[in-house]
Amino acid sequence: MRKPALRAFFWLLLFAMGLTLVAHGDAISYRGPSTEAALSFAIGAPMLVISPFFLIRATLLAIGNAKLMAGGKIIARWHVSADAWQAFRKYDARRTSQDPALANDFTVLKAPRDRGVDVIVGERQLVVDGSYHVLRPRGLPELRGVGWLGPPADPECIEFRIAYPSRYGTRHMCLRVPVSVLQREEARRTFFHFQRIIPPPKEGLVFRDPTRAIRIGLLMAVVGTAMTGVAAMLFSRGAMGDGVIILLGVGLGAVVGGLLVSAIALVVRQTSRR
Repeated sequence: MRKPALRAFFWLLLFAMGLTLVAHGDAISYRGPSTEAALSFAIGAPMLVISPFFLIRATLLAIGNAKLMAGGKIIARWHVSADAWQAFRKYDARRTSQDPALANDFTVLKAPRDRGVDVIVGERQLVVDGSYHVLRPRGLPELRGVGWLGPPADPECIEFRIAYPSRYGTRHMCLRVPVSVLQREEARRTFFHFQRIIPPPKEGLVFRDPTRAIRIGLLMAVVGTAMTGVAAMLFSRGAMGDGVIILLGVGLGAVVGGLLVSAIALVVRQTSRR
């Protein structure tokens, strides 16, 4: 994100505007229904609800950016020459076009950089060409992996694999930054640092401990059977309410799900013993 402090100010201004509009609508609503009050609420309420999240995030980014630029906990830094930056712009455009998941979260500006570009790396963040980015394994965005792109990449790059939550599930992207040929060791230090802090993917319980998964599945089935039995008894006594139907549905779901989990875990356990 470029200029996070300015963005924080924008969201603060939007929040203040929303608060003012809602307060104005509330004040004139005492006179009776009016179009002015309705418009004030309709415009101000969404601004008041949405802006705090973005305000908090932009404020935290602004603080992190200020600390890093002040020299706090820098682990590496390097300078990319103007020629190398121009070559990176062309390579980045080609790689981005290969797959939506390879789109660069860093916006590479079209304007040339006659003096080159600085990359400053902190423990969980970095700044490239003045753009601040957080890199945390369980952050927003979530850091999922890190790779080193050698030739045909020109110049070589570090590519962080990141993920954003979206309305369709998860949006996968990359944060790609070029490496300086003259300061390659700085970049290698960055690569190994982030490689260490990314936790290895966890296997599911069925693969980690199939015996325990079998027991949990059977327990689910037993509980589901009991719930189904209670629902059946209530039905036999003439109870036909929504609660009884929900109880029956949950019970049957627990029986089927529990038996399915136990069956899968049993297959995994038998396979692992071979």
